[in-house]
Amino acid sequence: MRYYAQINDLGYCICISELSDEVIKENMINILSYDTSYLGRKCDVNNMVWLDEYIDKPQEENRLNQIEQAIGILAEQVAKNTLLTGGN
Repeated sequence: MRYYAQINDLGYCICISELSDEVIKENMINILSYDTSYLGRKCDVNNMVWLDEYIDKPQEENRLNQIEQAIGILAEQVAKNTLLTGGN
């Protein structure tokens, strides 16, 4: 198994994954084990160093709320368009 810390666009770990195959993506950082202590921690991806800097929880929660609201608006628009076009 391979373990990865997924980082957001600000460099903070937002998810830990256990995968069967290697993943090569800029936002997936290989780690040695399934270690949740990386969650919320910042990674300097240029130097591949974990910093003692952690995500601002209220700021991240606000961003997630904004994303959820945008998804809700898009879902409503898709539903309206489907009803107006008869599902075509």
